[in-house]
Amino acid sequence: NPDRSRKNGGHRNQPFTPLILGSGCFGWFWQKALSPMAFQALPQEHVVFEPVIRQCSDEPNGAASMGAAVSVRNLSAEKQVRVCCNGGLSAAMGAVDCSSGRLVGCGESAPVLHGDVVVLFAEPSHSLWVCFRELPSPASEEA
Repeated sequence: NPDRSRKNGGHRNQPFTPLILGSGCFGWFWQKALSPMAFQALPQEHVVFEPVIRQCSDEPNGAASMGAAVSVRNLSAEKQVRVCCNGGLSAAMGAVDCSSGRLVGCGESAPVLHGDVVVLFAEPSHSLWVCFRELPSPASEEA
């Protein structure tokens, strides 16, 4: 059945399988990638990136039409998440300035677009942020 292929995560009409980030998911990776202090600060399940099916869009630039979008949902009651629109990244410093980003509380979702920075936590001694990159689907590469 083509609707349940590995390309779409095995779920009907779902562009990808939701991705959970946290110390309980691929903990071996996070232990190697983060300092011990940052690893301890990372909740078991912190955020989930999930598909959102768009029916239509009123955006004037026409970038978002029918199709899939991505949102990030905060799963942690202890840690807030901040989404910085299209950057907030200082190329010269490699630092994140997300003071004006959108705060996402526990159970809340926020849309993310190519280039957005999702700050999982920012402490003076350690921080963790990911930059969202939208990759072309295999179907669009074949066209």
